[in-house]
Parts: sequence; C-alpha cells; structure tokens
Amino acid sequence: MTTIILIFAVSLFVVALMVLSSLNDEKIARNALHAVKSFATGESGLEDILYRIKFSKQYNATETLSLNNGSATISSAASANEVFATSTGDVSGHIRRLGTYLQKSTSEVEFHYGVQVGEGGLVMENNSRVYGNVYSNGSIIGSPGAKITNDVWVAGGTQGVPNQEWTATTADFQFGRRIGSNDQLDIAQSFQTSTTAPINKISLYLKKVGVPPNVTVQINKNNGSEPGKNGADIITSGTLSANLVTANYAWVDVTFTSAPTLTASTTYWLLIDAARDDSNYWVIGLDGADAYPYGTGKWSPNWGAGNPTWNAAGGDFTFQIWMGGVETSIEGMVIGGNAHAHRIENTTVTSSAFSVIFIDSTANGDVSTDVLQDCSSSIDGDAAYNTKVNCTVDGVETTPNSQVPADPPPQNMPISQGQMDQLEDDAAAGGILNGDFTPGSSTSIGPKVINGNLDLTANGVVLTLTGTVHVKGYVDISNGSTVQLDSSYGAESGVLLADSWIEIANNGIFRGSGQSGSYVMLLSFSDCLGSGGSCSTNDAAIELHNNALGAIFYAAGGLIYVHNGVNATELTGYKMQLIQTASITYEQGLANAQFSAGPGASWQIQTWR
Repeated sequence: MTTIILIFAVSLFVVALMVLSSLNDEKIARNALHAVKSFATGESGLEDILYRIKFSKQYNATETLSLNNGSATISSAASANEVFATSTGDVSGHIRRLGTYLQKSTSEVEFHYGVQVGEGGLVMENNSRVYGNVYSNGSIIGSPGAKITNDVWVAGGTQGVPNQEWTATTADFQFGRRIGSNDQLDIAQSFQTSTTAPINKISLYLKKVGVPPNVTVQINKNNGSEPGKNGADIITSGTLSANLVTANYAWVDVTFTSAPTLTASTTYWLLIDAARDDSNYWVIGLDGADAYPYGTGKWSPNWGAGNPTWNAAGGDFTFQIWMGGVETSIEGMVIGGNAHAHRIENTTVTSSAFSVIFIDSTANGDVSTDVLQDCSSSIDGDAAYNTKVNCTVDGVETTPNSQVPADPPPQNMPISQGQMDQLEDDAAAGGILNGDFTPGSSTSIGPKVINGNLDLTANGVVLTLTGTVHVKGYVDISNGSTVQLDSSYGAESGVLLADSWIEIANNGIFRGSGQSGSYVMLLSFSDCLGSGGSCSTNDAAIELHNNALGAIFYAAGGLIYVHNGVNATELTGYKMQLIQTASITYEQGLANAQFSAGPGASWQIQTWR
C-alpha cells in the first residue's frame, strides 16, 4: 500500500508538471500571437497615415484605427516639408510602438560647370572670363585675352536630326518590376544606322512611377537575335538619370562615357538594365505595330544571366539614335586647366591638351594628338602624335600615337523637357493672373501663371517668390529691383519661368531664401539665337547687363548674352556669348542645387523604426 501511494503521488506530481508546462506554453504562444497582432496593428496605423500624407488625404493630429480586436493610436506632427508620426498598437494589453520620419524630397538639378553650353557653342570676346569649368556641346571661339580658368571640354558635334528613330506610341510598357509571374526587368531595342559614324547620344520617350534609381543604358553588339552579353559585346554605356524623368511622358537624353563608331547596316541593341522594384519602376512608349524596319523590342528577367531569356515585347520601343561626326573646336583661347576637343587652334593651354588636331597652339603640359602642327611655342611636356610639322617638344616624343584621343561625348543639359513641363504645372497649380504684372511697390507672388509680361523696372521694388512663377511673356528687371525667395524655401531654390526673353539691367538684385545653397533660377523658353523673333535688345533669350550674383540663368533653346562688367553665378544655355570683360564665377554649391518644385518633390521615408 505504501508503494502504491508513493507511485500515485509521483504520478500526480508528473501530471501536474506536464499540465503547468502546457499552460505556460499556451500562454507564451498566446502572448506571441498578441504581440504579432499588436505589431501588425501598429504598422497598419502607420501605413494608414503614410497613405493619407502621400495622397493629400485629410487626417487629424491624433487618429485611432481598430483592427485585430485591438487598436492603433496614431499621432503626427507635421510642417510644410516634414512629418513625424508614431503609431501605438494595443492588442489585449500587448503594446508595440512604431515611428517614422518623412521628408519632402526636392528636385535635384546638378550644375557641375561654371558654364554649360549646348550645340550652339560659346563665344568669348576680348578679356572675358569664366572662373570655373566649361563643358560645351559646340565650339568655343575666343578673342584676345579670353580665358577659362579651369578645365574645358568640347564634345564632338551632333548631327542635327536623329539617324534612327521610332516615335509612334500605342501602348505603355512597364519594366523594372514584376508583372504577374514574370520579372519584366530589362528591355532592349535592336536598330541599324544608315551611316558609319560615332554614336553621340540616344533619346527615350518614357516616364516613371514612384522614385526608381538611376539605370544603366548600353549599346551592345548583336548575338543572333538578341543582345550580346560578353564584355566585348558592350560597346559603350551611360546612365539614365532618374531625376530627369517625370511622372508624365517626355523625351529624355542619355549620353555615353565614350562615342564609339557604329558601322552602317549592322544590327546593334539599345539595352536598359533595371533592377526589380514593384513600387518604383519605369514606363516606356511602345508601338504595337512592330513596324520599325531594322529591329524590334524585347524584354528579359535578367539579361546578365548565364543563359538569359529574351521575350518579344510585342512591338518597338520609342527611341532616337543621334550620330556625331561634326567637327568642333577650341579657338583663340587661354585655358587655365586641361583642354579636350577635336581641334585645338590658336590656343594656350596651361596644363595638358587632348585632341585630334593641335595647330598653332602651345601647352605647358603634355599633348596627345594625331596632328601636331605649327606650334606657337615649344611644348613644355611630352607629346604623342602621328604627324608633326613645325613644332618643338621639350619632353619625350612618342610616335606613332596609338591612342589618339576620341572626341568627348556630349553632355546632357541639367534640366530635361519633362522637368520643365513639371515646373509649368507647379506654377499653374496656383492659378492665373491675367494681364501684365507691374508692381509699383514690394509684393509677394507664387505659385502663379502671369498671362502677360513681368515688369520690374520701378526703383527698388522687391518681388518675393512664394512658389514657382510662369510668365507667359517677357521679364524685364532693372533700376535696383530685387527678386528673392521667401524664407520658407529654406536651403532650397526657386524658379521664375518666362516663355519669352529675360533682360536684367541697372543693378537687378537676386537673393535666395537667406540660407546657404538657396538660389533664384530664371529660365527662358525663348529660342532666340541672335536674330529675329521675340528677343531681347541684342536678340537673345536671356540678356545680362549688370551683376547677377545669387541667380542661375538657364536658356533651354536660346542665346545667353552677357555684357561687359557682368558677374554671374552660373549660366546654362543652348548658345552663349560673353562680350568684353564679362565674367562668370562658378560656385561649388551648385553641383547639388535643389529646387523645391518639380518632378522630384514627393514624400520620402527617412526613418522607420
């Protein structure tokens, strides 16, 4: 009996331990489930407030969301450009607290040069100066004493019309995301050129969804009926800058790191290599007729795979192929840094020179060229060449030169057509002011469309921009009038657009918001190039008579005319002319000038914890 009682007691003890263990496991599991529900509830609350902010829905400083037999209490503190939000999930007393910080992104426009010029080129008259770097897609022609203090690049000229193009668009084609069960990531379009010449750039008709990153664009050789994937098959590559693309269709240029020669009637592939992001991706125009006679469009889930799969896109993508072969030059200049051009003539280069033809010039550094001819004085450094006539080289001479420099590739202008369209939309969102706007005293305006001219010629008027302003006519600023940004811009910059000419005279003044890195940009859509049309006094899109520090001037398709004694911060235009003693001083901060309006202005998550 004693043994039986003892065994029974031990059994009860063991059973009790098992029951307690089971109850504890059940409690742990229940707590874990409630914790997961609490986390999901809290995150749902945070995502709810993010959705409302992103799509401009109404929301209160404190909100409550019921979910999972619990609740999420959402609190937010917002300003014009940032939001702090927290969400506390509570399910059966189990608390999970989440927080996020959102900041309104800005449209970042990169000005890397004191002067950037399009195919129209740069003319510099006696003793004019550029303090900084210059990149020009057209020739630079100087007069005695004209000087650029830093490096100069002149791209090989681009032919006036595309060599190949297909512009018909009947459908959208998405890439860089999963569609159904397919990763539709990389796309390619085959083409042939009609002439043998360097490829200078390509243009794509596309838009973006969300904020995708930059992608690589390549020109590949053909391998059967698809792009070659070996290293030798990649002829050249460049970067499609996402900040140049907006949510609406527009043509966007892509330039390459080199300008290789393509052979006529040979099949090549224009390839875009994108990564998967189902929320941030690309859309390109597609012509479902598949009627381009020299190629077709395809897509791949991973073109770089060991055995990539290429699928028919169902038509041709919208594209343009631009060829070079137009000779450009630097003539009659003093270059304070290195010089790169097809032809360098009657020029003094303080550092080294890289060209196909180097004639009637001199360099204090090295020279690499094909033809070295009629040097104005000896070459101080080394020289590599294939032909030399009437030149003395103080350093080592290398001939033949097996690495004659290729023409530099053209550079994209820093603002795309799509971005300019977006700036116009930003101004239109503030309504229309009909008639000319001629304030007689200081005032504020923006965002706004002025359906007339902007006349700031009254003495000492201060015009404060509170948003993007689009002037349908001309802009005339003089007599000490000031254009400045409202303090709400902070470290960002603002834009004044004009369909016609912009002329600055008699000490027009420009100021940012008061914070470092803030500028006023004046952008003209005028196509005045030196004669005819609705142009400024000297037939220009933008004409500067006096100091204009603190402002960025941009002529999308016209001439910027700079008078003597002018000091400007940054100029970018299709064509440019500096008359005697005019000068441009580049500010390093312009490499990352940010604008508060435009295609990049959207809410972005900075932290999530």
